[in-house]
Order: sequence, then structure tokens, then C-alpha cells
Amino acid sequence: MKLPHPKIKKASYPNGNAYWLVSCTVGGQRYRKKHDTEQAALQDRVRLTRTASSGLTASEHVSTEQAVYLLKKTANLDARERDVFFAVEWFCEHYTNPFKIKSLRTYLDEFMAIKHAQGRRPDTVRELERILGKFIADFKHANVTLLKFEEIAPWIAANSNGREAEKHVFYIVKHFFGFLTGDSVNTPNPHPILKANPFNGRGVIYQNDEIDDDTGIVIFTAQECESILREAQHYNAQRMFAWLLFTGMRPMEAIRFWTEERWGWNLISKDLKYIRVPKTISKTRRNRVIAVSKTLKTWLECYRSVPSFMTSNWRAKYNWVRKKALPADKLKADIARHTLISMMIKEGKGWAEIELQMGNKKEVQMRHYASLITSLNEVQGFYGLTSEKFEHDIAETEYRNVSLDRQTLSLRRWRENICVVSEAA
Repeated sequence: MKLPHPKIKKASYPNGNAYWLVSCTVGGQRYRKKHDTEQAALQDRVRLTRTASSGLTASEHVSTEQAVYLLKKTANLDARERDVFFAVEWFCEHYTNPFKIKSLRTYLDEFMAIKHAQGRRPDTVRELERILGKFIADFKHANVTLLKFEEIAPWIAANSNGREAEKHVFYIVKHFFGFLTGDSVNTPNPHPILKANPFNGRGVIYQNDEIDDDTGIVIFTAQECESILREAQHYNAQRMFAWLLFTGMRPMEAIRFWTEERWGWNLISKDLKYIRVPKTISKTRRNRVIAVSKTLKTWLECYRSVPSFMTSNWRAKYNWVRKKALPADKLKADIARHTLISMMIKEGKGWAEIELQMGNKKEVQMRHYASLITSLNEVQGFYGLTSEKFEHDIAETEYRNVSLDRQTLSLRRWRENICVVSEAA
């Protein structure tokens, strides 16, 4: 583009007042403008030259000059200290047309529609709907493009029961914001609304068997396993803990295993020698085959007539029993699974065999479990916990009747004590 060469000429109105005329050819068009002062004319000439050299139109150049003026005169001292290039960069990264912003509920519906289309497990879908539904309800009036991590973090802590639960909620909410920014690989979004994820730089803190855990992995001793099995019988949850201890399944895998009628006992061989874990149940989405140990076989034979090893209200029982029978430092996720893997290593099982049954690669086994068991007596004590050494669970209907009988007996004793006290008085 040919640069203009504005000329300034001083002239007078008929009344004798002076003016300065700026004239040139810009883009093939004649430009002429009168100014009351010579300084204004000089500024107009500079503006015309800058506009032509920058490639902007006259109106765009005026807007740019106004933006620079506002940046230098703003009451925001932090913004005043930055240059115009920083302001433009920030604007490009953060600005979203407000007319394009939908409600959080709409984004959640789109997110869940993708999860349903991908065929996610029903329990996974229910958990996402539970946590994100609560999040949407509490932030329904918030502008999603303006939410900061400092606002979200207290909500995560307040809606979590314990450290592990907080990791779980953190991961789910972060995944949802990954969908809103279009960064999520598992949940692609063709029309992302956020320019930046507020969770960026915060890291993924959700526990995974395939990564290092800063707090370290611990296991049960044989004596602690015995205490759990005895305590669990009081809550009618003994078979549940026996299953977790001697199959090495994660709790959610065990729930999936016993939830549907087409699984459960149908995945256990008739001779009780192996258990098939299909990829639809496995956390890693890989098929596994668990060899049934002699100890596990006794428990399977003991409860062969029971439809499910996972009892009703299993979450509460899982927590109650562990808190009753274990110290606080043993209330970690998947500790029953870690215990079995450690016992298998000390027992002399091959790396490949453990990987086929448990799903953990050799490197993970070496890093986490190989050094946890130091005594063969522990291994013998663990595998010595066969079913005939314990009192056993009873049928769910009978358990309810027993519980009601206990409550009635307690109430009767309380009334008798009140009567005795009244008579003495």
C-alpha cells in the first residue's frame, strides 16, 4: 500500500478566523479535513500516516488509540502497568461472547449425553450425575466463564467425606471443566466455551494403582484380616470382606461383579477353580482371570447358596467394619487388594501370573508391593483364614429379624431399669 503524504495548509474563514487544512489521497480517495489549531492538524497527519502503515481502517485506528488511552488512564493500577500487547493477549485468551454462554445445566446435559453414547458403566454414570448435579445446583447462578479454582476448591472440600472422597470429587469436576474447554480426550467437545481450565496447574490428585502415591501403600497383617472378618460378621458383611481380601478386586469392581444376574456366580467356574473378570467390570477395561486359592474356595463353598457376596448398604458396612477393627492409618483405598498382591509376591507367584490375575504390571508390583511382606509366617497366617474358623453371616431376612429382636430386648431392658429406679426412689 502506498503511504499518503498529508499536506497542511493554513487558510482563513470569511470571518477572518484561521484554520489548518490537512489533505492527501488515501486508498485512492481524496481526504480533506479542517482543524482549528495547527497542533490538531499535525496530530491528524501523524494519525493518517500510522493508519496507512498499520493496515487499519480509520475507524479501527481510532478505536486502537482510544484503547491505549484507556489503558494508560485506568484506575486499575495493575492493568496500567502492563502494555497494550499484554491487554490484547489477555482479551484473546479470555473473552467469550456472552450471547454464546449457556446455563451450566445445559452443559451438564451435553456432557452426560456423550457419556451415555460412549456406553459408560451405569454406576459411573450415576456417580457423575450425583456429584455434578450437586455442583450445578450450587453454582446455577454463576457465570461459568468467570469461575476460579479458589471458588470451586471450598465446594469440593465441603462436599467430600474424607481425603479419598475429596480426590474423587476433584477429579470429576476437573473432568467436567476439561469438557468445557475442549481439552478432554475422553469427552470431546466440538464447541468449547472456556478459554482456560481453572484446574490447570493444579494437577490430578485422583489415586490410581498405576501411579506413585506420595503417602505410600500399606497392607493388612494376617491378624488384622482376622479381626476384620470377625467384626464383619456382626454387620452381616463377612462374605463381602472375604471376597475383597481373597480375590483382590477393587470395591467398585466387586459391586459391578455382583450387581447383574448375568454375572456373579455365572462368572465363577462350577468347580470353583477360577473367576472370570470381563473388561466391562474391570477398572482397566481389560479381561482378567483370577485363580481361586484354597482359602477362597472354602469361602465360596460356604456361601454357595447366597445370591450375592455384596450385601445391602455395603458402603456403610465397608466403613463401619474397618473403623471398628483397624487403626486410622489402615483406612486407605484398595488396601485389601494391595494385601493380596503382596502375599502372592512373597508366596512366589510369577510376575506374569500376578499381572494376569490382578492387572498390575511388573514395574508397578516391584515399586509398590514387593517389599511390604517380610515374613512367610504372615503369608501362612493370611491363607490360613479359611471359612471354618469363623462364625458366618446369616440370610438378610433373618438378619433383619435378629436386629429387630435385639432392639426390642434393649428397649425392654431400658424400661425395666427405669422401673427399678422409680421404685427405689
